[in-house]
Amino acid sequence: MPSYRSSICGLILSPGYCLGGIFNGLPGFVWVSSNFHPPPRYVPVATTQPSFKTVQVWSEVSTSQLQDSFENTDWELFTQSEDLEEYSSSVLTYISFCTNTVLTSKTVKVFPNQKPGLDRKVRSLQKARNIAYRSGDRLAYSNARRELKKGITEAKQRYQQQIEGHFVNNNPRSMWRGIKAIRTTRAAPH
Repeated sequence: MPSYRSSICGLILSPGYCLGGIFNGLPGFVWVSSNFHPPPRYVPVATTQPSFKTVQVWSEVSTSQLQDSFENTDWELFTQSEDLEEYSSSVLTYISFCTNTVLTSKTVKVFPNQKPGLDRKVRSLQKARNIAYRSGDRLAYSNARRELKKGITEAKQRYQQQIEGHFVNNNPRSMWRGIKAIRTTRAAPH
C-alpha cells in the first residue's frame, strides 16, 4: 500500500490556526485528526540596556546654603532691566546658577523594568529578603517577605499620593507632569 503524502507542499496549519507568523507548522504533516495544536513560534523578547540619569540631590546643608545665597543677593540689580522678559530670564538664570553651584549631582542607573515609586527602601528590603532566602532560615525569610510586602504597599501609596497631588492643586504644569508620569509608566513597548 503506498504511503499517503499531503498534496500541499510546505508547512500545513489547521484552518483554525491561520494566523501567519504566530505558529510553526510541521513540514509534511498529514492532517488526520482535528485535535492538532501546532507549537507557538518563539519570538525573542526585545531587551533594552539600563540607562544612566543624572539627578540633583537636595540636603539640609544645600537648602541652608541656597537660602544664604539668596539672602546675600542684591536683587535691585535685576530691576534695572526695562523689558519684563529680560528681567524674568535674568532672575531665572541666576536662580538656576545658584542651585547648580549648591546642589550635588549624582548619576543613577535606571533599569527598563524599574517601576516608578519603588525607591531605595524597597530595593534594600528586596536585598534583605534575598539574603534571608539564601541563608535558609524560614522565620527570617517570612519576616523579610512580610516587611517587603509592607514596604511595597507604603511605596505605592506614597507614589499614588504624589501623582494625585499633581491633579489636586490648580497648577496646569503640575497636572501635565502627572499625566506624563502616568502615560510613561503605562506605555506599551513597541
